[in-house]
Amino acid sequence: MTSEASTYLEMHRDRIDRLPLPAVLSAPEIMAATFPPPAWVVPGLIPEGLSIRAGAPKQGKTFFAFQLASALSRGGTFLGKRVDRTETLAVFLEDSAARIQRRFHKTGLHAGEALSFAHTWGTGEDALLMLAQYLSIRPETKFIIVDTLGCVKPKGAEFNSYDDMYSFLKSIGDFCRTFGVSVLVIAHLKKSEETDWLMRIGGSAGITGGTDTNLVLERTRGEADAVLHVNGREVEESDFALRFNRETCTWELLGDAGEYAQTKERRELLDILKACRSPEGLRTKEIASALGKSDSSVSYLLRKLADENLVETTKYGHWKSPQSTQSPQSDGDIADIGDFAGTLEGVGHA
Repeated sequence: MTSEASTYLEMHRDRIDRLPLPAVLSAPEIMAATFPPPAWVVPGLIPEGLSIRAGAPKQGKTFFAFQLASALSRGGTFLGKRVDRTETLAVFLEDSAARIQRRFHKTGLHAGEALSFAHTWGTGEDALLMLAQYLSIRPETKFIIVDTLGCVKPKGAEFNSYDDMYSFLKSIGDFCRTFGVSVLVIAHLKKSEETDWLMRIGGSAGITGGTDTNLVLERTRGEADAVLHVNGREVEESDFALRFNRETCTWELLGDAGEYAQTKERRELLDILKACRSPEGLRTKEIASALGKSDSSVSYLLRKLADENLVETTKYGHWKSPQSTQSPQSDGDIADIGDFAGTLEGVGHA
């Protein structure tokens, strides 16, 4: 040790002696240890701890939380995944009791005793103190939903301040570990052209940095299909294809988003060719233009479909379906490229 280091230690001796040295493990000790597996709220989707679920306004965020709370309160399934019965508190600060009742009637979801709602709550540290008080009365509660982040953030805290958001979210995460509960916070997406879905969560990066798990639901307004992006400390980064049932206002899992997108694209392409009445079929460029895809990607897909005997060539660069209409023309037939747009509007969006 250098003389400068010795001098530093002596100068700060009193303070150093008052500081407990945390446990330090060697790499072999860590590798030899046995740790419990991660615990899940929803297996493969939402692990224990603090999660944030973000989406655009009026795009089904609250229905998602409502459906999750109902599934947990009865121990059923959520997005096709089995969940354990869990005492749940839903702090829905943008919904009245009357609206909650209407949601139950609309969705037909379970309204059991293991699910409780609150419609007013404190902000900042007061919000956590109120949760602590609630848990002292209802210690069996293990899952809490807060809708929305903007309603409980500290007064004066700025969404775009990294320090403000990280500090508050970290305090919620610490609360989860202290009380042995899990919290899902609902948040908004910002209006942005960011290509990274994680950066579209409204506010600063301090929000996602302070959570254990991040979920973002992206859905084009007016369409039923959506993509749920997930990443976190204990969950593998994944993209799930979902569909919103407008009649029951519930979400359904369609599968892996990438695989579903390919399946949907195949279906749209085949429907276009089946509706074509021309004996020569359609050119690759025409199909690509109708689907809004590149010539190369459509050409690749056509070759794959040809290998499966789902499409066939009539001459170089022209494709048709073995099931395509020849004559006479029916209402669903495509006479020329100008008919494509109208046909595609109804394809794959049921």
